[in-house]
Amino acid sequence: MVTEKTPETQQERVQTIRDIRKEAAALAGEDAPQEIIFKDISPGRVKMPLWRIRDGREIQVPKYMLANVLAKRENGEYVFTGTRSDAAEYKPGTVLCFLHADSPEQSILAEIGLTASPCRKATLQNNHSKRMHAKHRHKQEWEAYQEYLDDEKEQDAIDRQEEQLEATLAIARGSAPAGACPEADCDYTGTVAQLRGHKNAHN
Repeated sequence: MVTEKTPETQQERVQTIRDIRKEAAALAGEDAPQEIIFKDISPGRVKMPLWRIRDGREIQVPKYMLANVLAKRENGEYVFTGTRSDAAEYKPGTVLCFLHADSPEQSILAEIGLTASPCRKATLQNNHSKRMHAKHRHKQEWEAYQEYLDDEKEQDAIDRQEEQLEATLAIARGSAPAGACPEADCDYTGTVAQLRGHKNAHN
């Protein structure tokens, strides 16, 4: 049955409309109307809070988007609610935004000149939340930071290749003919390594 509780907030009202539509669709017969229209003439750009049911995280949603967001489902269950008490207790995380003044990325940010506009966000849940926050709130700074990291990885790869090449060349130089034995009565010739070993024959 449809609840008679009067919504206390705009979010709860939209959520109730959502549930009424669901119940109406389940009860509809052949002669029942196929669509129920609710008209809301309040300003649509004003943002209202919703809460994620799973972890209690609050998001701000424009009024005109409340119905769409409240209709979102995961595994058949609604994701957001307009009633704070229907969501889990929110427990803020401890991960810092990469632009936070105390973040471990500060040394790199200083090197590439990205310390002028620090972010105070210090309650991110995990590294995934950190990346999502950076991509959406600090898109240009995040791209510059990632470009620096990519350049560093590329340079490290080049340095390793050069070291490997130098090691290979050193081995090749050690295998090349180096000359003759310095002893006056010996005509032995060979590589540097071979001459080093041959020298013991004269001791």
